[in-house]
Amino acid sequence: MRVCAIVVTYNRKECLKKQIYNILEKQEFTPDAYYIIDNNSVDGTNELIDSFCEYSTNCKIIYVQLKENIGGAGGFYTGLKKAYEDGYDWYILMDDDGMPKNEKCFSEIINKIQDNGWDSENKYLINSLVVSDDTYLSFGLGHHETIDSCLKISKDGLIKDLINPFNGTFVSNGLVNSIGFPNKDFFIKGDEVDYCRRAKADKACIYTVIDSLYFHPKLTCYMKKKVLGHEMYVFTEKPWKEYYNIRNQVYSLKNQRKYKECLVQVVKRVYCCLVTKCKKYITLKMIFKGFFDGIGGKLGASVKPD
Repeated sequence: MRVCAIVVTYNRKECLKKQIYNILEKQEFTPDAYYIIDNNSVDGTNELIDSFCEYSTNCKIIYVQLKENIGGAGGFYTGLKKAYEDGYDWYILMDDDGMPKNEKCFSEIINKIQDNGWDSENKYLINSLVVSDDTYLSFGLGHHETIDSCLKISKDGLIKDLINPFNGTFVSNGLVNSIGFPNKDFFIKGDEVDYCRRAKADKACIYTVIDSLYFHPKLTCYMKKKVLGHEMYVFTEKPWKEYYNIRNQVYSLKNQRKYKECLVQVVKRVYCCLVTKCKKYITLKMIFKGFFDGIGGKLGASVKPD
């Protein structure tokens, strides 16, 4: 079984340093290779990688320094494509601000793969349980917010069809053969959700392994509110992030012919903008620009990050 890890990074050297050390020194299972896709960082990331390359023996570090920032989506496209061309059985996708929570993170998934006889040439998307501490999940999983809640709905240590993708996510070679790579034109936001949707549409087996814990800091901007009898997360991000968030959601939903859901999503984002502290004029402007660009199929890096 040949396994590689893939991380996309941009100007988060200190976070990346912790992740590299964790994977190279603390894991029971160490990947054969570790692809680090650098979106043209200017914080000395390249020097950090050089220092780790000097003593890494069990895991080959493959550093790809891009000439421009092509976003998380472009980074995952680049990393998975390069690793796929190099030929592995499984690919582990991660952001740079997360890391395995303990030494068993990867080995628990490897054990499940081996115990269940999951062939890497079939279609699998297998995730760690993404947690912020010993009690709470980082993003929620469906309507579940805690580790205990997930334990109650699991069967044989697995939760079917619910994952937080690209956070300790094992992708089988067979799935890449079938659906290809993440959509690089999303730039940021939603490329992982879109990839998961494509995997589901392709009838891939999708699981969260609850004994495999992956740490990601909890997003503090989120709060839950009841709106028209339904619970929803209420938050706003920077205007340029709001643009990519709604644009990519609408583009994906439109391609599924879920036109009503396109309108629901834009109404939700407008509501969040109105009830939270943010720069309302520019945020609303970006939301509507994102909506119309998504409907029109205009992708790519249309709005510059600030």
